[in-house]
Amino acid sequence: MHIEFVRSGGFAGIRLSARIDLEKLPPDESALLERRINEANFFDLPEQIKPAAPMPDRFEYQVTVSSSQQTHTVTVSESLVTDSLRPLLEHLTDLARTGKYR
Repeated sequence: MHIEFVRSGGFAGIRLSARIDLEKLPPDESALLERRINEANFFDLPEQIKPAAPMPDRFEYQVTVSSSQQTHTVTVSESLVTDSLRPLLEHLTDLARTGKYR
């Protein structure tokens, strides 16, 4: 499974991104990410989760998850992140901040 993550926008407009191959992660880290993908029902989410009007200084997240069976991309505004999706986005943000997955 592969994940491509981009966080853009925010007050400073600094882009943060990561490309993560779960097969190259330690088994516990890979299992945790897979669990967060499943708990978010990621493959059932709509492609766009955005407010009707633009919201300045808010982050926007784009996540693409590719498995051997399917690929799905979700773009979500910070203001509309659900409780089930939040742990996945926070985890991906932390991984992107390390700079290890660019």
